Amino acid sequence: GINAEYGVVSTQSTGNQTSADMAQAGFEEMLKAAGLDKEHMEHVQQQYNALQREGPGGRVTLDKFRDFIVANGVPGHRAEEYFRVFDKDSNGRVDVSELFAGLVLMQATMPHSLAEMDMLRMRLWFIFRLYDTNGDGRMDADEFKRLHRHIAQLDSRQSGTHAEDILAHLRIRDGLTFDDFVTAVETRVIVGTSYLARANSALAKRRQFWIEQDIDRVRLDFIPDNGRLMVLPNAPRDLAPHHNIAQSKLPAKQAYRVEPEFENSPRDGRHRPVVADRDACAAAEQVLAIVFSDKFAVPDSGFRLLTDDQMVTLCAGAAATLEADPPCVNVYPPAKVFGDLHGQLGDLLNLFQLYNYPHRAQGGDLSLCRYVFDGDFVDRGPNGLEIVAILFALKILYPKSVFLIRGNHEQRNQQRAMGFCRECQTRFAGGSGDLVWESINQAFDMLPLAALIQGYSAESNRVLVVHGGIGGVDSLQQIEEIKRPLPSPDADPVAMHLMWSDPMQDDTTGLQDNQKRRCSYMFGADIVEEFCQANRLQFIVRGHEPVMLGYEAFASERLFTVFSASNYCGRMGNEGALLEVAVDVVTGQLVATARPHYYTCRVDPDEYRPPTPPRIRRAR
Repeated sequence: GINAEYGVVSTQSTGNQTSADMAQAGFEEMLKAAGLDKEHMEHVQQQYNALQREGPGGRVTLDKFRDFIVANGVPGHRAEEYFRVFDKDSNGRVDVSELFAGLVLMQATMPHSLAEMDMLRMRLWFIFRLYDTNGDGRMDADEFKRLHRHIAQLDSRQSGTHAEDILAHLRIRDGLTFDDFVTAVETRVIVGTSYLARANSALAKRRQFWIEQDIDRVRLDFIPDNGRLMVLPNAPRDLAPHHNIAQSKLPAKQAYRVEPEFENSPRDGRHRPVVADRDACAAAEQVLAIVFSDKFAVPDSGFRLLTDDQMVTLCAGAAATLEADPPCVNVYPPAKVFGDLHGQLGDLLNLFQLYNYPHRAQGGDLSLCRYVFDGDFVDRGPNGLEIVAILFALKILYPKSVFLIRGNHEQRNQQRAMGFCRECQTRFAGGSGDLVWESINQAFDMLPLAALIQGYSAESNRVLVVHGGIGGVDSLQQIEEIKRPLPSPDADPVAMHLMWSDPMQDDTTGLQDNQKRRCSYMFGADIVEEFCQANRLQFIVRGHEPVMLGYEAFASERLFTVFSASNYCGRMGNEGALLEVAVDVVTGQLVATARPHYYTCRVDPDEYRPPTPPRIRRAR
């Protein structure tokens, strides 16, 4: 098992605060303060053994440390810095006790307030070590400026303060000692340290998730060196107790930041006036109240969220709300991008449960991030009606935080062939199914065709989200010029390409006719690179094709495919995923984080037409 002695820190004294002093607070008290217990310690031991293939008491070097901390929500590109802090003996190796103690200090649930001074000093000592990069026991001017810059990136309220002014106020020339640092935090000369050195996941929330997963299914080898995509198969991160969602708009996390004060882009999803009428809003509230209640279960037969009249009213409200969005909507990070759902309601609810609910009744995170649903909500799966009702309800009530993108199945001819038309007819009694189906499609006719996630700089720091791809499309202006309503999107060449095109399945360049789809094109990595360069994009996110891990990179990570429906159509055995797109604190660039999941779909594999074959990369 893991040694229960507190083993995080330094052999050197930093002022009056030594590792022995901090040990007096007690390791068990530290666990309790972070909402953890010894079972979590043992679980980290098991996880460590499984990932590293070493026995208890083993020690790891930097390379193995990097893989381990990435799996526990710490950004891999800062592994060397954290390795130095975790390595209390400065001997180039870290043992399990040091790993766990460091992770505890980085938990979002670990207190960081004057009310719990022992825990605050531990956290501040960890942060001090992290930014005292030369290890001399003093934080010099450059080291403090880096700390202050990271705080300002995480907390836009501090962006108006300057590190030089703080150092001048403290009248310290030779750098801050640890005691100086603690005093400055206590007196609020330095503000915002709570946001530093936080892991992107919570051990307390994630333990059961790891138990339910086969540890060998975690693919850490996919993590790229440049940090554009991180694969973190983790449950949702929490806010620390002193950063309650109701009181703070800022997440306590270390790797990513929320948006600064963008003009006309406030954090509150209701800032833009709700377009839908009172009846549509009431129907939307009813849907969310039922679905996000503890008693809700995925239905087997009839549609019970709304009456047919209420559903028609909800669709009218959604159509009016969607009409107010442009064909290419602007979205501000951080954003969660969901791929194809195809009527598999269990997958949508499972992703909410693992990675946080949007609705306020669930303590949701719509005040902290945006939700982008990238098309193909219906067909093939049995619960397209519930998914449509949930997404329309969220869009009506939170028009600036929830964005719906049109996929190739949000059109009538596909639904007649692939099942959604029949679902509406059979699940609404009394012959009203056709009216409901047409009302839904009138709202679909208003759906945007793309979303543009905006970074913080004007140059090449944006992410385009489309359903299919960019084969046959040259510019973002072409997307912006699409006219809606669009009853027959295949009649508009740009819309058709956005919804139907696919990347090549090998290294072929250029454009080719898309034989699999019998329309549009397949495009090579060179087309992706040229499109990103011409339109100042960092990368592109799309759905449209099932991929076995739930996500897949293409064109040197300039394009990502995400597919949220796991075990597609009850027969494919694939994992699902969502992508979180956020701004990296260190680089300032937008990065994607894959959040995979697996849900046992109850689709009858013989009920609907066979699914689209999975995407398979082939070498030429």
